[in-house]
Amino acid sequence: MQQVRPWSRKLVKKLLEKYGIRPKKSLGQSFLVSYKYARLIVDALGLVENDLVYEIGAGFGALTVLVAEEGIPIVAVEIDLALSRALADLTKQYMGVHIVVADALTLDVPEQATKVLSNVPYSISSPLLTRLLRAPRYELAVLTLQKEFAERLFARPGTKKYGRLTILASLTCTVEKVGMIPRWAFYPEPDVDSLIIRIRPKLRVDPHVIPRVEMLTRRIFPYRRRVLSKALKIAGLTLGPSVKTEISDILRKRVFELTPSDVVRLAASLHDVCKDTCNSAHRPDT
Repeated sequence: MQQVRPWSRKLVKKLLEKYGIRPKKSLGQSFLVSYKYARLIVDALGLVENDLVYEIGAGFGALTVLVAEEGIPIVAVEIDLALSRALADLTKQYMGVHIVVADALTLDVPEQATKVLSNVPYSISSPLLTRLLRAPRYELAVLTLQKEFAERLFARPGTKKYGRLTILASLTCTVEKVGMIPRWAFYPEPDVDSLIIRIRPKLRVDPHVIPRVEMLTRRIFPYRRRVLSKALKIAGLTLGPSVKTEISDILRKRVFELTPSDVVRLAASLHDVCKDTCNSAHRPDT
């Protein structure tokens, strides 16, 4: 049986026609059609013998196949039923591929998974990344994101791209750039280039801090250019004299100038004020 390797534009077009699939631009569906960049992504995982890979949005298996060829078991999640059928056909010769037809936003990373892998559709970039950052159970994740979105993870306080997602990433993980992928390496070709990032969860993160930080940033970052004292007032967070004294050095900063450590201090100082809402439902960064 001839081995099918889904890394060419021509083959992807044939597969789309064969399985009756029309890529949905609204969902950001683009397929990697470059072996060079598929190899770069998978190599960034640093696979070892006892790994179990959890892949989100497997598509036609451009990454799945490379993991399987190294003898590493992989759980490949794909929401599109037609794509999952194609993926099953393209990977049927590999024993270690387990396909799950589901929305990844409704699933937790399996406890046994050591590595996470995804060419992330831009339509779910924010909620998926927030989910992965909030409660990391894995050792390492390699994600491909649209460049402009990924750059938010590296933004400095006081800059346009700095926001809630930047703060969450800084507190829970270390993030590094692996490499760029030009837009022509995907089909259909997206409007922007992509960036491969590698995430390593921090070992010691207070589980009580993150919900408080998320609650606080959700309430004050809509007023990102306001002075913090004003933003807190607009958000309905009234400060007592002792709290004002405790955080007096940051009250004159604008919200988007707050460092992650500033936000942690503020969340701790406001804990008693905000405790009724700290456990409210999470919402992804916007």
